[in-house]
Amino acid sequence: MAIRTKALALALLCCFSASAIADDDDEGAYVAINGGKASAGASGHSYFATIGYQYTSNWALEASYGKLGYVGTPGYGGNALGVSATAVATLHVGNDFAVFVKGGVVNTDFGQGATGSAGTPILTNATRLAAGAGLQYDFAPKISVRAQSDYFGSYTLYSGAPTRRILATTLGLVFKY
Repeated sequence: MAIRTKALALALLCCFSASAIADDDDEGAYVAINGGKASAGASGHSYFATIGYQYTSNWALEASYGKLGYVGTPGYGGNALGVSATAVATLHVGNDFAVFVKGGVVNTDFGQGATGSAGTPILTNATRLAAGAGLQYDFAPKISVRAQSDYFGSYTLYSGAPTRRILATTLGLVFKY
């Protein structure tokens, strides 16, 4: 078993254990806004809005919508818009800091009716696995700042085009209800 797999299993075990004994006064809905930079086959700005629900201090579900970045290949380029649904596992470090990981799915829209070089059809919509990780600092009881990096999948926009990964590194604010 690879060391990364063991580390992930240990982290999940710690989160499950902590949630069993946690004082879950952190439960409730929240919204977040994030903005930053897209990279690795995507470029430009990435920004999105998120709604979520914190079920325990260690587990939440989130839904997000926004611009994932600009994806360009020879003969075609366009903004990738996405809707994602993710589960979030949080490990608290002290009273105000937390580390989180998340995983789920993203549906990405590259636009409609476009064609690539030589008239080949363009992939206009696709669903992929999504993952992310980040840090959060609670600087007030109901407001946090969050830095995160998200992976929104790999895409081949048309036959013969290079595969492009969409990564986004963002900074955002979280408002808890």
